[in-house]
This record gives sequence, structure tokens and C-alpha cells, in this order.
Amino acid sequence: AAAAIFVKRSFALSTLMEELVVSIVLIGAMVGAIAGGMVADRIGRRATLVWAAGIFIVGSLLAPVSTGVVVLIVARAIIGIGIGFTSVTAPVYVSELAPPQSRGMLIGLYQFALTLGISLANLVGYGLATQQAWRLMFGLAVVPTLLFLGVILTVPESPRWLLAHGRPKEAEAVLHS
Repeated sequence: AAAAIFVKRSFALSTLMEELVVSIVLIGAMVGAIAGGMVADRIGRRATLVWAAGIFIVGSLLAPVSTGVVVLIVARAIIGIGIGFTSVTAPVYVSELAPPQSRGMLIGLYQFALTLGISLANLVGYGLATQQAWRLMFGLAVVPTLLFLGVILTVPESPRWLLAHGRPKEAEAVLHS
């Protein structure tokens, strides 16, 4: 949100183009959410989250180096797809991996972390607004994504997904780890 005014100035955007730059993330997220569920069912929850992080990293690196509005729109659409993949897969993964007595709390914690992340992004945007550093605002999104990727690489696949795909021994190993 904090970057919008500076992006508009940098690329001399019309109102329509500014709206497209902002809303393309939501369109990408819708596409990512629809596709993410199918991908998660096919390749696994953990693998889908790894792919989501990779997609998000690509978009977050492409956005700040955009030389024109078309590249920025593509970058933001890519970011949206990563968001969509994560938004549909992460809660499912958490609920499938968590013990029954902790599921509600952990899903609530996921929602809290999401809200906290949005708040921190707005604070960073506010802090960088005086410098009109919209490229840095977009590029800094790589930092939490790398942390997310680092965590995802350390956790197992969902036992439910493993069982559904005929891998009971692996599911049993996850349940006992």
C-alpha cells in the first residue's frame, strides 16, 4: 500500500493502470488458491509450500527490478500466485500435521502470524515512505519468504497426504517423530 503512490509517480501511471498494479496480486492469489489445492493434492502439502515460496521469491525479486509497468504487473501476479498457493495449502498442512487437541490453536496462530506480517509490512512501508523506496519495499518481501522456506524445508510431509498416496510407512514415521 505504501508503495502505490511512488510506483504511480515512477511509471506515470493512469488511474486504471494503478488499479491494475494493485489488484493483479488479488487476481493472482485467486488463481493460486484454485490451482494450489489441486497441486497440493498431487505433489503434497510440503512440496506445494516449497513451490509457493519459490514462486513468491521470484516475484519479489522481479518487482523491484521492474523497468516498466508490464514487468511490475507480471511480478505482482507471480507474487499473488504464491500467496494463493500458501493461503490454501498452509492451513490444510497445519491441520493435518497438528495433534487434534492443538489444531484450533495452531490455525489461530497461523491467522495471527498472517495479520502480524501484514502489519509489519505496513510499518516497513511507512518507514521507507520518506525515502520513496518502493523498490526496497517490494524487495524486502524476500526476507520473510526465505525464513518461511527455511522452516518448511525442516518439516515432514503431511501424514494424511502420505496415507492418501499409498505411503503408510512414511506416514507412520512422521507420526512417531
